[in-house]
Amino acid sequence: MAKSAAAVRSDPYRNFRFRVEIDGIVAAGFSEVQIGETATEVIDYREGNEPFHVRKLPGLHKFGNVTLTRGMTASMELVNWHRQVQVGDTANARRNVVVIVMDESVSMPEALRVLTHFYAHESCGQCTPCREGTGWVHKVLVGLEEGNASPRDVDLILNIAGNMMGTTICALADAAAMPARAFVTKYRAEFEQHAALGRCPFRSEEPRLAHAHG
Repeated sequence: MAKSAAAVRSDPYRNFRFRVEIDGIVAAGFSEVQIGETATEVIDYREGNEPFHVRKLPGLHKFGNVTLTRGMTASMELVNWHRQVQVGDTANARRNVVVIVMDESVSMPEALRVLTHFYAHESCGQCTPCREGTGWVHKVLVGLEEGNASPRDVDLILNIAGNMMGTTICALADAAAMPARAFVTKYRAEFEQHAALGRCPFRSEEPRLAHAHG
């Protein structure tokens, strides 16, 4: 069933396994990614009252370059960002960038469910929009995967995510809401297919009801 499910996907990057997201929006796809070495320097430190003992302290963290090759983009976002850095406007060029490995066998609602589960787990619970929003979105996505959702739940994800953005102390709620909105907007047909069939078409031909008993 994976082939028929993927057929509803309108995706210009479907032949590129490495997806680049900029601030939660898929901006490009690449065939190859090289990630440089990451290292932390070690500093020897001796306290004055311990002349025979040397302690190890963490020093500078050095991160290697990420090189993306053989790709394509249907958006100017990546190009404009590159130009912004070239002209030296680094103060305004900071972005949240994620490289995701994904192929045709991946269910987009399931991928978003895994991502949202992480944010729901990491939420400290101090801010209500983040505490309730991340858990609520995750619950809706579980329903889509297990056959306990309706077509209106697709818009519900967008509404919840919209109410999470810009309403909390830290950026975790925004970091969770941006990919949720991007996934649903870009792959809406796939989310609606899950709701209409009452199951995940990438997994089985029967609904997987969460409370079914044999």
